[in-house]
Amino acid sequence: MLEAKNLKKRAMNGEDFAELAREYSIRMDNKEAGGDMGYRARSELPNEVSSVVFNLNEGEITDPIKLEVGFSIFQVVDRLGVGDYIPFDYVKEQLENRYLVEMKKKAASDFLERLKEENQPIKYLSRYNDYLNEKYKKSKNDGER
Repeated sequence: MLEAKNLKKRAMNGEDFAELAREYSIRMDNKEAGGDMGYRARSELPNEVSSVVFNLNEGEITDPIKLEVGFSIFQVVDRLGVGDYIPFDYVKEQLENRYLVEMKKKAASDFLERLKEENQPIKYLSRYNDYLNEKYKKSKNDGER
């Protein structure tokens, strides 16, 4: 909780929220996206998050919120009003990012299963993660799937 409070304080003092998320988030998808969760409906978030986040104004940051895997802070960057549409390019980018994250998770899971089956040590996982990041970054840039 203390670390989350310190991160909020740093963000409130002008440090880039996205950079802090990339450095400190423990969830890979949040880390890679710089904490950007995209536009979310209230029903897509846990109650303990939505009850706080949906009462913030743009630019505001929550106090640390206790979740299953630790504490999180959230910043509201933008809001859609009733009847507003999300721009196509934004939706496309969000879907591509989610797809790439899921592909990386599946590839990592398959890799770990293979290591277990072969009784191999899991000492090269960070290098494999770098490989996955490079592979899927390249695929996205090349338009491959």
